[in-house]
Amino acid sequence: MSFSKFRSLNKTIAGRFPLAFQVVPSLIMAIGIWFLQESPRWLMEKDRHEEAQAVLNKLHSTGNNDDFLQLEFEEIRDTVVAEKAAQTVSWKALLARPSWRKRLLLGCGVQAFGQLSGVNVINYYGQEIYLLLGIHTGTALKIVGISGALSIIYCMIGLWLLDRVGRVKPLLVATTGCAFALLVNAILSQYFVAGKDMTANANENALRAMVAMNFVFSFFFTMIGIITWVYVSCACVPDKSLTLSTGIQPRSSAQRLALEATRCPRPATGY
Repeated sequence: MSFSKFRSLNKTIAGRFPLAFQVVPSLIMAIGIWFLQESPRWLMEKDRHEEAQAVLNKLHSTGNNDDFLQLEFEEIRDTVVAEKAAQTVSWKALLARPSWRKRLLLGCGVQAFGQLSGVNVINYYGQEIYLLLGIHTGTALKIVGISGALSIIYCMIGLWLLDRVGRVKPLLVATTGCAFALLVNAILSQYFVAGKDMTANANENALRAMVAMNFVFSFFFTMIGIITWVYVSCACVPDKSLTLSTGIQPRSSAQRLALEATRCPRPATGY
């Protein structure tokens, strides 16, 4: 879409229209929310057991699995009762208990270092990077658009693999792949496009390789992006302290992004 508006004679619209168009999927989501069912677990917590049973039936009933539905209902009910009976976990307790503190730090580390990998530089300043490599704006926008479209496919593959191969192995492979892609780009940049005029001694094959390495980086980062949120939500601490830990860990990512925003130059835009 950015590329198509770049071709427009009105350069002001080229920057504003892609942002404004995002209102459309937001409206679709806002309307669609009203058709979602309440969570059976939440209904149980509010002592609305009949409604919870009705939602479970609507979501999972096949007409001949009443025993399964009743078992699932009782399991959710027993879990909610047990959590209500458990002692409330405080912020202090979350940090004071060594095993919880370790898991919390691991979650914060995965969040922070996932963002420190450099993905936001490529995502937010990809067009500027390609311009520095001597690639004109139209082609740069094409590359950014293709990369974004492929990321959706990468995510679908990553989500399919996640429960089949686990979390740790994909994370190791992904971080190694990202590091390799950045290393190759650093070497190519040093020897083929370094200097005041970034393209003075440019080798066209090297420039193509640098663009390819950005695609390779995007491919490997997909698993990092998925696992950072999955790890935070289900693998760090016991259920009774999950709410607190889930609130803390993404902050390490958000604060890092805020710091980056104060240090990075404003990208050139069409508005």
